Amino acid sequence: MFETEKRLFVDIDGTLAVWQVGTPYEELLKRGYFRSLPVHDSVVQAVRVLLAKEKQFGFKTYILSALMPGNPWAEAEKRAWLNEHLPELSASRMIFCESGANKSQIVAERFGEIYQGFVLLNDYSANLHAWEQAGGKGIKLMNGINGTKGTWNGLVVSRFASPEHTEIQILRALGFWPEKSEKA
Repeated sequence: MFETEKRLFVDIDGTLAVWQVGTPYEELLKRGYFRSLPVHDSVVQAVRVLLAKEKQFGFKTYILSALMPGNPWAEAEKRAWLNEHLPELSASRMIFCESGANKSQIVAERFGEIYQGFVLLNDYSANLHAWEQAGGKGIKLMNGINGTKGTWNGLVVSRFASPEHTEIQILRALGFWPEKSEKA
């Protein structure tokens, strides 16, 4: 693996799709739950633009999403959701793991290592902390229901921001956009 290879990993639940707070556990296990999740439209739009710019900038985008234990339809439904909302994303770039799994370990097993050129966009701080401890760079997606404990002090984007803002922040994290200059 060459450290010049850059990769963006994007979570689904709470990041690309709205996480339904207060949903009874039994609902999470029903057929159709993951297929019908509402879209965080600005985030999906930003990822679509980034997918179109992969060749220009020289990086690859992947989905990295956990599956709900006990829901045998979760992976198929998430794939169908992605095919509808991000049809340009190849199925070979969809990585699924068990809920609670260390996402950085899953990626390290697949790619050999994680380093600063591997960026994770996720709404859950525990995933981001583990990612950065493994050597990657994390960006927390603030989705309106998270960020209440203040444990994440790294890069942040909001689902309420414009797609252009999110795109620029991700390109910055990947090292393709200059950092904001400080005024003297």
